[in-house]
Amino acid sequence: MVARERPWSLGVLVLFSLSGGAAPALVAWSTSRVIDAAAEAVDAGGSAPGSIWIWLGVVAVVGAVLAVQSAIRVVIERDLDRTVALRVRGDLMTNVNALPDLGALETPSVHDHVLLARTYENAPASVVRQILAIGQQMVATTTIVLVLASISVSSAAVAALAILPAIRTELLLSRRRAAMLAATAHTVRRRQFFSDLVSDLRAAKEIRVYGLGELLVERMRGAYRAINVMERRFDTETVRAQLGLTLLTNTIMVLAMYLGMRDILGGAGTVGGIAVLLATIASVRTASTTVVNDAGILVGLIHGFDHHYVVRELARPGAPSRRTSVGRVDRAGGL
Repeated sequence: MVARERPWSLGVLVLFSLSGGAAPALVAWSTSRVIDAAAEAVDAGGSAPGSIWIWLGVVAVVGAVLAVQSAIRVVIERDLDRTVALRVRGDLMTNVNALPDLGALETPSVHDHVLLARTYENAPASVVRQILAIGQQMVATTTIVLVLASISVSSAAVAALAILPAIRTELLLSRRRAAMLAATAHTVRRRQFFSDLVSDLRAAKEIRVYGLGELLVERMRGAYRAINVMERRFDTETVRAQLGLTLLTNTIMVLAMYLGMRDILGGAGTVGGIAVLLATIASVRTASTTVVNDAGILVGLIHGFDHHYVVRELARPGAPSRRTSVGRVDRAGGL
């Protein structure tokens, strides 16, 4: 969908992601060359060699290019959001209008799917952004690990392993997050219904005549409480998982740093190598954290946008009866 609506925008974003992914490794390597050249000049008691200024220039150019790319990326992504949201909302409304059985509009599960589909109308553009972000960070992680491997192979191997438990944990949490959103969709719709009804001027007269105000407010509060309980349970589970993951990742990174320092101090590296080791270890941790977070968001977006396809399936000509179709699609979508 994004490629059809804005192909040139997608191409530019892919180019930016690839170049942005290679930038951290290039900066780390250039910095190490500057430090090594400066150390040699100090030992020799001479002036700074010309190579220092060359590598400093590389660092400056990379920073300037990334700044320009960041400004252009914001404009392109905002345009994608607007364009794709218009397409998705139009398709959703067309599908709702094309439901073959008017009784489907009275089915709570159908309302839940429509509500969630509207919530995720920006999902296609967001999915593209997350995929590109993951690709950029994977390029960054790979190039950084390669730079680290030039100093210490054992340190690079251990640092690369840190991303595996992080990915597993985040993917598990993202699936549970999607399941929680699906489980609370009906309650969210009820909460919004009661809230809107109390503030609806058209219904205000009847509500006051029959004294239904407090009842509706209490119903709304009950829906809020039910949602809060599920979200609080999920938040607690997330904190526990992330605390364990942080402890494990810190242990792995400390081990990688120890192995790298051992190899450098053993004669396998230089002073610049120490700077690269410290920078790359920190960069691998940052990149791996970003990758797993983006992967979790991506899975959640994909699960959320499934509701759009559910509504489209229900509106398909020749679709089964309302009750059969809803049940079949729900089971297929894991809802």
